[in-house]
Amino acid sequence: MRLLPLAAIALALAATPALARERCNVDRGPAGLKIEFHVGFGSGVNDPQMDEQIYKMELKRRHGIEARSVRLLGDGCLEAFVQNLDGTWRNEYYDPDDYRRVD
Repeated sequence: MRLLPLAAIALALAATPALARERCNVDRGPAGLKIEFHVGFGSGVNDPQMDEQIYKMELKRRHGIEARSVRLLGDGCLEAFVQNLDGTWRNEYYDPDDYRRVD
């Protein structure tokens, strides 16, 4: 009976590093102050396909990354699917404000 709770704790601790990625939608300014100002033109309707194209262009321009796809996650980070040299794919995470890599 005692092995089951210990095994569950060990499994949870082993999985923790993979889940400990920094969130992108938190305030990082002095004293938690974040000031933003946005100006835009258009219909006011978000187009996810257009957003993905913009994210992909910015990743290529800033980091030389050819992402297969990019999506905005619920925590505010961009998730990019990037091909490895051996042909496999990996996920990389970026902050959409400054396109720095988030681990």
